[in-house]
Amino acid sequence: MFNGILRFLLLLSVFLSACQPVSPATLEVPTTTPTIQPASTEPAISATPIATADFEPEALLGIWTRSDPDRGDLFLVFNENGTYFASHGSPDTIIHSGDYSLEGRLFTFMNGWDCADTPGIYILRIISDSKSLLLDPQNDKCPDRPGTLKSYRWDKVEATPAS
Repeated sequence: MFNGILRFLLLLSVFLSACQPVSPATLEVPTTTPTIQPASTEPAISATPIATADFEPEALLGIWTRSDPDRGDLFLVFNENGTYFASHGSPDTIIHSGDYSLEGRLFTFMNGWDCADTPGIYILRIISDSKSLLLDPQNDKCPDRPGTLKSYRWDKVEATPAS
């Protein structure tokens, strides 16, 4: 019984000490209004280096592919002269074609893809020792292009040596 009374008194003293009034001098109240940063259309810059931040523009050139459950194998072909071709089934079956530009990691479809002269801007990421490509849409008003490209990994088609 004595232990029970001691426990009760100990708990009561802890409770009462927690209920002590706090001195107003110890409270810090902010005196300025927080500043809200405006939204940016520029890609976020991370303090952590992204593996795709640096690549040679030549790494984009060539044939890239991915599999689509509805259309089969899709292909993107980027040429050194700034033209591209998009196809499905085989890289030789051209469905869309046009021009592109590349400034750093900002990739722009200048035209084509059933969008006439409607440009589409993407962040280009080349990963896995230039074996995979990701295109993150930033501003593309073309209805078909972003759905085909966004959030999909495209794999580089490596040339096989002739025997």
